[in-house]
Amino acid sequence: MADRTICEALGRARRRRGLTQEQLAEASGVSLGVIRKLECGDRLSARLATLHKLAAALGVPTTALLDTTPAATAGTPDVEPDGLLRLRQILNPVPGAAPDSTDETGEAPDATALRESVAQAVCLADATDFNTSARTLPTLLADAQSTLRHMETDEERASALRSLSTAYRLTGRFLIQLHYRDLAHAALTQAVRLAQDSCDIVLEGSVGITTTWLLIRERRLDEAEHLAVALSDAIEPRFRTATPWQLGTYGWLLLQAASAATRNNRPDVATELFRTARAAAVRIGPGSGRLAYEHRDFGTPLVSMKLAEQASVQGDARRVLKIAKSVPARSAATVEDYSRHRLDVANAYLEMKETGEALETLIEVRNGAPDWFRVQPFAKDVTSRLVEKRKRRMPTELVSIADDLGIAV
Repeated sequence: MADRTICEALGRARRRRGLTQEQLAEASGVSLGVIRKLECGDRLSARLATLHKLAAALGVPTTALLDTTPAATAGTPDVEPDGLLRLRQILNPVPGAAPDSTDETGEAPDATALRESVAQAVCLADATDFNTSARTLPTLLADAQSTLRHMETDEERASALRSLSTAYRLTGRFLIQLHYRDLAHAALTQAVRLAQDSCDIVLEGSVGITTTWLLIRERRLDEAEHLAVALSDAIEPRFRTATPWQLGTYGWLLLQAASAATRNNRPDVATELFRTARAAAVRIGPGSGRLAYEHRDFGTPLVSMKLAEQASVQGDARRVLKIAKSVPARSAATVEDYSRHRLDVANAYLEMKETGEALETLIEVRNGAPDWFRVQPFAKDVTSRLVEKRKRRMPTELVSIADDLGIAV
């Protein structure tokens, strides 16, 4: 398919539907001004939620309206973290360059110590400690590569492959957060190759969870849904005998597929995927699906948070707030997942014109995960709209948040 812009895709879809701009505005709930600006090219992009509303009104997948020009899919880094140069050297090495290695320290590679280091890196990622992750991930990758080279038995090699795959996946996750998407793809390509070499389909599924997240970020919704469904089908655990890790990875893949389907205006498909994911979460019980190499905590609170996210994408603020009441504060999910959920709640409050509650929720998220908050486009979007509503009387807390996000007030 040839590259297209949003203005071309939207105008074509509206005309094929036989709607005027005014009729589309009424059917979608998107303002006439926004539609006019998009169609004439005065606005070159739009929030995915806005495109979802337009697609639903036009009866087309959201992907039919997405900008497919190269500039539209390029990420813009918000932060240049310490350690990025070493990650670039590892992920995109110069031909003929010596591998980044810790062999010269004279320390014998230790597979057990490596597993412990990977587990610590998972905790750093879950806590959204970006500064520490940036410093430790290059060393972790080098250590894991060195350990793999020195393993002799098949069992030792399989263990080292799993550790190295997870290290690359964590690197990809870190780079996605900071919008270095091309580097993230390079890391995740290595992660899935190593998982396949280890013959561990659940580990490959765990990498797939992060990869589908990246594809959703890039608005490659069909590809994200297809990959997540294919990997979940490959795992498809027997509920009676499956381990929490198998169920958790399987359930997370279903949630990713549902997330892509929701954004692509396929609500019936998403509903069925959510139903199966909840069944896996119920089977796990009050514990979680976390093991040393598991992607995230998985359980019923997480499924509820993702259902709230679906309602947010669909523009149903009341449902977001209703679902949020069933999510325990600081639930079993990671800081990242819970903070993302609370941004949905802040956005819902803003949509309901409850600006005080929206601000309180933004303060809560910023204080709970400051590094993560600063690099979230959704946080910037919600805060920008709140600033517009409160310009005449700007609370000092809102000014502080706007300053953190680089929003002029």
